[in-house]
Amino acid sequence: MSSDFVTREEVLKVLQIDENELKQLISDGDIKAEPSSETVRFSLEEVLEFKRGREINPTARLDAIDRFSPGEDKGGE
Repeated sequence: MSSDFVTREEVLKVLQIDENELKQLISDGDIKAEPSSETVRFSLEEVLEFKRGREINPTARLDAIDRFSPGEDKGGE
């Protein structure tokens, strides 16, 4: 198992997401943030694994967000 870690900024670049999306991924448990002295670090291996999963099924994250969007009626009334 790799012990390489990356910064928040590097994760944003690798996944091509914004800060709010990263916060949501952390909150949902999709990516673990590990406290490290004065900052937060992320396992490079985990980030790359998540990215590969998104490339295989790019709509998976959007489907999950749609399921949990509060106040929206998807019934097509």
